[in-house]
Amino acid sequence: MRSLALLIELGKVDREVGLFRAYLHVRRFGLRWLFQILGTLLGPALRQQLINNSPPLWVFDLFKLVVLCQLAPKVANKRT
Repeated sequence: MRSLALLIELGKVDREVGLFRAYLHVRRFGLRWLFQILGTLLGPALRQQLINNSPPLWVFDLFKLVVLCQLAPKVANKRT
């Protein structure tokens, strides 16, 4: 996730990447703080769910979004 955060800061991530698009929505609506708190409160429970034999995919997606919000990369403007 740190590498994705770095790529976001460098402006190398395309807006077609689903996780990046979700992060942009979270930032736009000012909800990054909520996901940071969720990471603190639910992080261990999410990790435990991911350790199970067949965790739901949405749990993994939520976990990735929570971690990305905790890293809080600054979004670089792409220049073409």
